Amino acid sequence: MKYTMAKKIFAAALNVYYSKVSAQGLEKIPQNQPVLFISNHNNAFIDPLLLASTLERRITFTAKSTLAKNPLLNVILKSFSVELLSRKIDRTGSETGRSFNACAFERLEEKLHERGAVYIFPEGKSHNDPVLHKFKTGAARLALAYAEKCGGLDIENDLLIVPLGLNYSDKSTFRSHANIQVGEPLSLKAWLAGNSLSDVRGLTNQFRLMVSEAMDEQNSAIRKAALTVSQPSTRAGIGAHFRYWQKRLLGAPLGILGGVLNLLPFAVTAFFRRILSTDRDHPASAAIVVGPPVFTIAHSLQLSVLGALGSLFLMLLYLLMLVPSSVLALRLFDHLFHRKATSAH
Repeated sequence: MKYTMAKKIFAAALNVYYSKVSAQGLEKIPQNQPVLFISNHNNAFIDPLLLASTLERRITFTAKSTLAKNPLLNVILKSFSVELLSRKIDRTGSETGRSFNACAFERLEEKLHERGAVYIFPEGKSHNDPVLHKFKTGAARLALAYAEKCGGLDIENDLLIVPLGLNYSDKSTFRSHANIQVGEPLSLKAWLAGNSLSDVRGLTNQFRLMVSEAMDEQNSAIRKAALTVSQPSTRAGIGAHFRYWQKRLLGAPLGILGGVLNLLPFAVTAFFRRILSTDRDHPASAAIVVGPPVFTIAHSLQLSVLGALGSLFLMLLYLLMLVPSSVLALRLFDHLFHRKATSAH
């Protein structure tokens, strides 16, 4: 229940922050088979939310343990199915994360045995570089430990490793574009037919190649789409012109109303977005985390003011107009600032 509600809330937040969230290759993902997702990691907290909001099936995520120290993030982590991992770079003094991580990996392995889906970022950290960083061996060790415990893989318990390429036209910019490219899955059973169960490094290298190929496929599709975009026809009938101006004459006032209703929470979210961001990894994550509670509080206060005025009609009108006017406000923003949904690059 918590997972479903959190997923819907953050899916809405993502579709507000990004002008378009798209995905290709979702048909490659099975619905009732153990799956291990691996991908590049370029946008901090947004990356797992992007997949969670796109897929129907429940996913168990992994995250660095230090995130739990943030009270607001900790609430979100508990709402989703997240296993925390201790990174060496985050430890101090004589601390070791061996036993902590061993327990976390046991729980992740159990999820796979329950035919669940697990998502790991093999790079181990989010970054701004256009190329993949060195892959850690954790994802491969989890996959091989699963196979070893199964005592052999068959069609029923075969683990499918699904690579993802995540791409953002400008990850830190409001109303930019986010995209998921699902690459070619790998059957662990098929891989083990020609490789050793102890070849952790070999499987890790295979994972890196798969994610790289998914990213290349994505970039190729984007370039092809850019070359084949047809120009809109300049010849339009009277009916088309009428509908064009009808949308603008009716939509502009509602869009302006939506802008007024959302101006304060937008400004507050933008303020927190700035003070919580130390590099290009953080702005989108900060906005997505802070935005939902800020907008909820702001709209509740606006509704309370109308209630205090004793006008039930205005309260009902406010509730009826809030969503459509907010959507039109976003479209107006895109039009004024030329933030139409374009392909990520």
